[in-house]
Amino acid sequence: MQGFVTAIYEIGCLFGAIFILAFGDFLGRRRAIMMGGSIMILGVIIQVTAERTATPLAHGPPNLVWRFPIAFQIIFALVLVIPLIWLPESPRWLLTRGRDAEGEAVIAALRGLEPDSKECQLQKQIILDSIAASGYAGRKGTPLKAVFTNGKTQHFRRMMLG
Repeated sequence: MQGFVTAIYEIGCLFGAIFILAFGDFLGRRRAIMMGGSIMILGVIIQVTAERTATPLAHGPPNLVWRFPIAFQIIFALVLVIPLIWLPESPRWLLTRGRDAEGEAVIAALRGLEPDSKECQLQKQIILDSIAASGYAGRKGTPLKAVFTNGKTQHFRRMMLG
């Protein structure tokens, strides 16, 4: 039964990775991380509130012995999700979406400068140049084909390393 639980966890991770591959560029890092943390919290709640008879691994030990370690995972998910409510999206994602003013504001906030300062404009241009160099400027996301080819951005090599 322990092998089944481990396998289900790994299959869930696989489906999560496939989902982010398909929708990650659309969602952005911030929303994707918040969604993943929220799904983790929901999964923990389902596990902890399950009846003892429905969990074969829990026969015998008192409830606290097996419920507490599972429930404690919520602390880490909350530490991950709650601060993201106040953090902005990354400047690269904003600039890729054509939201230049917001991207400039984030760059300025990170540098502690005004959005129209030379350094902020330089950083914006560097990001825009890297987007153009990747060959995907003007697109809303990286095409799936790029993940399985070894082009300028080495997506396939990065995927295999991951």
